[in-house]
Amino acid sequence: MQFVPTHTTGKIHCCGCGTLIDPNPMNMCIGCIRAQVDITEGIERKQVIDWCRTCGSYLNPPKAWIFAERESQQLLGLCLARVRPSLRNVRLINADFIWTEPHSRRLLLKILIQKEIMTGVVLEQELEIEFTENPHICPNCTLAATENTWKAQVQVRQRVDHKRTFFFLEQVILKSQEHLQTVSMKEYPDGVDFFFGSTNHADRFVKFIRQCVPCINRGQSERVMSSDLANNTIDKRFTYLVEIVPLCKNDLFVMPKGTPGGHGMCLVTRVTSVLHCLDLATLQHFMIDPKEYFTNSLGFRPIRSSNQAHKFEVSYMAGTDGPPVAVDPNVPFTRGEMVLYEAGSAACAELVGYTHMAHLYRNVEEVETFVWGYDLSTAVINECDLNGWKSEELLGRMGMNYERAPVIIVRKDRGKPRQRKFRLNRMAVEQQDDTVADNYNYNADYEEFMNELEEDPEMRGQVNLFRDPHYRGGEQGQVDDAELLAGELEKM
Repeated sequence: MQFVPTHTTGKIHCCGCGTLIDPNPMNMCIGCIRAQVDITEGIERKQVIDWCRTCGSYLNPPKAWIFAERESQQLLGLCLARVRPSLRNVRLINADFIWTEPHSRRLLLKILIQKEIMTGVVLEQELEIEFTENPHICPNCTLAATENTWKAQVQVRQRVDHKRTFFFLEQVILKSQEHLQTVSMKEYPDGVDFFFGSTNHADRFVKFIRQCVPCINRGQSERVMSSDLANNTIDKRFTYLVEIVPLCKNDLFVMPKGTPGGHGMCLVTRVTSVLHCLDLATLQHFMIDPKEYFTNSLGFRPIRSSNQAHKFEVSYMAGTDGPPVAVDPNVPFTRGEMVLYEAGSAACAELVGYTHMAHLYRNVEEVETFVWGYDLSTAVINECDLNGWKSEELLGRMGMNYERAPVIIVRKDRGKPRQRKFRLNRMAVEQQDDTVADNYNYNADYEEFMNELEEDPEMRGQVNLFRDPHYRGGEQGQVDDAELLAGELEKM
């Protein structure tokens, strides 16, 4: 049997307290080393950080004010920048906030530092730094509280009878925090005015709007408010006009006859920085650039909008023996015809409906189905809105005519409004007068916008969603919004 020697590390006594320890270059235990060496020396334990009590921004010296949520990564970086000069002789390993009550106006920062006090001897220690929030009012809030202090004005207009586009635009602005540079905001019947303290902020805001919605900058005007000949200075105010294309999702319009592509009656399927449209006759997708819309005499208006849609009950699919077949296998739509009854009508006359989503109605005989569409047989359409087309030509391209009472189906019925698990933040917009809210059905438009937000994952990704503390669930048959918005709700 072979002997295998074992190697053990010898113990030594600490030269300070006599405790048995493993050998180290200082021949001292951790307690004695920390008693003699303080690596936190020179680090300030208490700091003061300036905080705007109006908008919640924090001062980043010397003059910059940065908006940051409490205990966020932005605020953590701001606090570390305050203590970094005193951390020159140590190494920062980790930093995090310790939760404190918001009303205490205190921020507790816990940091882990490391320092080599001798060759081969490295000491680590945790340290708490307390920041006291000193309330101030930032320059932007000071200007907002004072009248006639703005330098540039951005007028955003859309000539439609609803506010769905501005509801979406409001949420995108809140997520990107572009509203923090505004002095004030005023709402008008056909748009919103944004006021800024400098032209640079206004220029940046105009570029941001053009990236979010299909619009065009109509130009810039300036007005001289006052002049000082002694100092050779002039006080000017600038105004930018941004006009949004008057088309929204599910709007029905007619392309001018003779335009490239030969499109006729079309439907808006999505609105981004351009318009995504669908030709109802060929099921071909195409896009309309806002610059092309305004500059090439394409300034058409929708012949039917979502607030002019009627509710119908689907009886059965017609015109096909089997499942609907798509015109192009690469197109995610299928067309077909169905027999409808107008919901709530005493006459209950049969109507023929045309849909580009026939694949969603294959089993309508088994379940009661309601849809929304545009009844073209009773619609009053001006000839100028047809842009050179004849009514017979447009319907003939889709195999329909007025004798068959055509109805263009645009979407399924969503059912009764229900309470949602999420909510949205709103901007503090000042109304110009008390009649603004009477110019459109605010509640109906907002409910329509919330429904579109639920149905479109790409649209939800562009806004911030917050949990609604007043939600009361548990109703049978209710759609689970937590499943619908999994991973997209932000914590309060």
